[in-house]
Amino acid sequence: MSAILETHGASIFHLLCIGTSLAVAFSVLDGSRFGYHPSCMALAYLLFMAEGALTAIKFRSLEGPERTTAIWKHASLQSLGVLFAIIGFYAIYTNKSIHGKPHFTSYHSYAGLLAFVLAIVAPLGGAVSFKRLGLLTRLPQQHWAPIKYVHRKVGQVTVFVGLLAIVLALTHKAVYLVRLLPLLYISLSLPRQNQTPKQKTPSSQHRNVPHTNYAGHSFLSAAALRARGGCVFGAHSGALFVCQHAANVFSEAQLS
Repeated sequence: MSAILETHGASIFHLLCIGTSLAVAFSVLDGSRFGYHPSCMALAYLLFMAEGALTAIKFRSLEGPERTTAIWKHASLQSLGVLFAIIGFYAIYTNKSIHGKPHFTSYHSYAGLLAFVLAIVAPLGGAVSFKRLGLLTRLPQQHWAPIKYVHRKVGQVTVFVGLLAIVLALTHKAVYLVRLLPLLYISLSLPRQNQTPKQKTPSSQHRNVPHTNYAGHSFLSAAALRARGGCVFGAHSGALFVCQHAANVFSEAQLS
């Protein structure tokens, strides 16, 4: 296994970033305002920012036009990440305000807020560090190296804190409830006679799962929910692997 990671580690990391982010987005995007929060944050940090960080590691060994093109690619990926992070933050903040719930009351929310602030700050340092934009050349040359160093470190911390926030969210009891939905739907899809729910089931109490008349639930709907629960299970495992492998990638890159 270690030999495979050493040989194809970067490719596996790329696939995990894409697969895990899409799995999270598919699992929780249900059309509600809340659903946009985990979906957009997963795309922001697991996909665009993680890929942007890897691009930054690679272009450090490049020169000339090839390096400039790689920097623009890095900037584009990070900008998309920031855009989705803003949408995700807006979704959860307004959703809590609408329902009268307090903000920032969990470790996930603390890590998420820090990741969001860093995601806004890091591109500002990148804009100054990119010589092509002309901002860096206006500063004394002895400040160039420290500015670039700070930008790299802030970007590195941003990705790690973003991944930490995602893992903290995936361990929340609400996510584990969704992982149990396949088992719930297997039993609910069995033939029943003259049986209607008198009260909401645990799944319908979850804000992401609308209340349904389970007595007439179709096989296709049950299959869809089984796939949804499977995506969450895969996303949980994938996010943990992404965090572990990202630590190895960034350490070996020796960004300092």
